[in-house]
Amino acid sequence: MLGTFFYPWYGAGEYRHWREAGHTPPATWASNYLPDIDPATFNPARELYDSRDYEVFKWQVVAMKRAGIQFVIVSWWGIGEYEVEVFRLILKDYMKRSDNPYPSLLWAIYYEREGYGDPSISQLERDIRYILDNYAQDPNYLKVNGKPVIFVYGEGDDTFGYVNRWSVVREARHLCCLEGLSRLEVCG
Repeated sequence: MLGTFFYPWYGAGEYRHWREAGHTPPATWASNYLPDIDPATFNPARELYDSRDYEVFKWQVVAMKRAGIQFVIVSWWGIGEYEVEVFRLILKDYMKRSDNPYPSLLWAIYYEREGYGDPSISQLERDIRYILDNYAQDPNYLKVNGKPVIFVYGEGDDTFGYVNRWSVVREARHLCCLEGLSRLEVCG
């Protein structure tokens, strides 16, 4: 299967996430790639998009479909964060619309908290329970052997604590985890 990363961080009204590194949108912005939604006109005020914009979503999934992308790994920072609401909107609303150009696209969480700290097992359990209760049963959520897939941000210097935490959580929740994108953990 061919997948890609998706970062639903962006907000146009307040230029959410476009202001990084001292940028001042729409004059300057922080991004490695600015989607060209309308190739006939360059309009950064419009093209500094909002991840919640359905027209932008359609433009993005059309590009994914053309590229042969089969699943999307979506950045997820935990309950109550902006990305959680955007992902809920995508999975529960946009993917179900009759004019969605790629209704068979699959989605999986990229659990980002692990990359910036050592969440406790109880924190992981809360987040995983939320993911299972709110996304995993959706037909557009990626599964391997019937089990939901969660990608976990991993650093090269992660220690035994990282492995231990996720082993405990995986066993308790019967998950299939693709950890750090380095290998597939076979669930059985």
